[in-house]
This record gives sequence, structure tokens and C-alpha cells, in this order.
Amino acid sequence: MNEKSLIARGRKSFVESEDRTDLDLQHDGQYRVMPVDVASLFAGSKQIDAAGAKDVSDIRVTTRKIAPGEFAFTVQIPSTLNWSPDTGGITNDLTSDLYALRYGDSALRQASFAALRVAMNEAGAPSDSPVMVSGFSLGGITAAAMAQDPQSFNIKQVVTAGSPIAGMDIPDSTNVISLEASGDPIASLDGAANPERTNWHTLHREPSALEGEASAQTVPSIERHDADRYAEMAAETHSLNGDEGVRSFLGDGSDLTVRDFYATRR
Repeated sequence: MNEKSLIARGRKSFVESEDRTDLDLQHDGQYRVMPVDVASLFAGSKQIDAAGAKDVSDIRVTTRKIAPGEFAFTVQIPSTLNWSPDTGGITNDLTSDLYALRYGDSALRQASFAALRVAMNEAGAPSDSPVMVSGFSLGGITAAAMAQDPQSFNIKQVVTAGSPIAGMDIPDSTNVISLEASGDPIASLDGAANPERTNWHTLHREPSALEGEASAQTVPSIERHDADRYAEMAAETHSLNGDEGVRSFLGDGSDLTVRDFYATRR
């Protein structure tokens, strides 16, 4: 799979997300979604899943210039795209899902975590620069597992959607925002609601309707687990973008550089 084909898939996903939602997305010239707010983070989640599909794991690293010589990094992690119980060629598969849920920060040894560390190093993220990790579904599980034991990275913020991470032991020094749609069967896989505490805000509400739907309450439960639907939910919850921890990573587009890194298992 060549990069031109991956970019074409990403462009198709960009157009589809704008068609399915009320979002007016910004892109970098190659249709990579610019994360300028929480809604566009999850539109970006949909895009990297669509671009990589079952061929490669697409990890997106966005660099924001916050001052001369100072940068903040946002790492977007793909969700589960291979649901087979057998380990496959991509790192974002059921094996990674189960390993991260069962072993948490010990997931440092599994393939998806190794790919993330390579991408961050290649993006030039130094150990003292602030990092936000974000993901939908498995992407959020892996982001939370990473925040439990960031090792050499300075993880300040986690943003997830549809991710069962209530049992993750994320330190109080890291801020967390979790979006959970009522009836999303994946978000409840760990049997517990994500918490609400000083450093952890959980938005739990009815799922948002997409284009052509009078209400999302009538859609099948599995269709509530949808990155575009979570993007719409974020767009309807304006207070999310006012969160100080998140805002420091979100630019206006002019101060952002987006890069995609493609990983497979050896």
C-alpha cells in the first residue's frame, strides 16, 4: 500500500465526515484533518482508521508551535480494525485491545505501543515537551495505558471517545476527558462508567444524530460506536474546547504541522 493511496483514502474520509456531520473541518493541504477543537480530534480518528484500514496502522502526530523553540505534541491513535482473534499484520487489532485492557501499562511490550513510541521519536518529540494522546475505541484504551506509564514522555492530557478505560490508573498529574454515548456497547466493555474527579471529566450523554437521522436513539447500539458521532457530540458540547488542558494543544491551523506514520507488525 503506497502513501498516495493512503492519502486518497484519507481525503474520502474527510469528505464523508463533513457530509455526515455539521462540522466544517480544516485540513493541511493533503486533507489531513487539523485538530483545532475536540470535534476535529475525533474526525481525525475516523480519518486515520479509514486511511490505514487493514493494511497499516496510521498514527498521527501533530506539532503545535507554542513559542520560539517550544512545541506541544498531539498523538492520535487508531482504533480496532482487525477483530480476528489471530494476530494480524497491523498493530491496532483485537490482540492489542485485549492486552491493553488486561495488562494496562504493561502494554508497553505490545506492538501498538512500540509503534507509538517510534512515531513520537521520529516526530522529534523531546522528553520535556507536553504531549496529548487521543483516540477512539482501542485508540483511547492505548492512550490511557500509555498515560499510566509515560516513561520518557511528558503526557499532560488524554482525550478518548467510546473507550472502556475506567480501570486505568492514570496519575492525577494527567488530565483526562472521556466521551461516552449512552448505549455504546464498546464503551461499557469493562463494566464500569469512566469516573468524574478533579483531573478526569467524563461526558456521558445520549449519542448525537448524524445527517439524515431524526434521532440517534433509534439507531442500533453498535452504530452508536462511531467516531463521527462522537465528533458531533463534541461539537455540541462547547465547554470541552474551553478546557485549559486541551486548549493548549489545539491551534488555529496556522501553528500546526500534521504528520502520519504508518506501522505494521514484523
